[in-house]
Amino acid sequence: MKIVVIILLCGFINPPKKTIVPDTIVHKSWHVSNIYNQGTENICTVYAVMTYLDIMGKSKPPLEFMRKWRSQGILFENLVLLGYIKSFQFSRDINTIINHIETNGPVLLDTTMYEGMVKPTQGYITDTGDRKERRHTMVLYSYDNKFYGLNSWGTSWNPTYCGGFIMSRTTLQRMLDRKDAGVWLFT
Repeated sequence: MKIVVIILLCGFINPPKKTIVPDTIVHKSWHVSNIYNQGTENICTVYAVMTYLDIMGKSKPPLEFMRKWRSQGILFENLVLLGYIKSFQFSRDINTIINHIETNGPVLLDTTMYEGMVKPTQGYITDTGDRKERRHTMVLYSYDNKFYGLNSWGTSWNPTYCGGFIMSRTTLQRMLDRKDAGVWLFT
């Protein structure tokens, strides 16, 4: 008897320009019941790093290793020491961020949360509405006059885009200018 297993993959938002997200990447979620608990448990950063490594076709450390670090900087230093990434830097310069996405691949967006991020409008997340006193990390994987990203809240969070999102350049620029956001660049 032959058993056939069919796995339905949730598609990514495909920007008009070439996207670096391979078709084989499955949207994974280390999602907890209360989305706001992710910051205290470091789950959003774990998701972002694991997604970055998936997209880049790199090996990944054990999940237990990833979850034990409470500081992004210490986690990233350990990823360098163990050879998962070569280097990392933090940037608030929009042109540096765009150039990095276009030449080196995905980046990790570290941001203060807003109501406009919790409830996307037509796939877009914004810095509008109530400002939350929480931080969140997401992946920006492509740019074509707007940013395309993935969130750790699972595919039901933004079902039209399978848990992905779009962010305008203007929104990110405002957040960078206010120092509400910054971006981790890996090589």
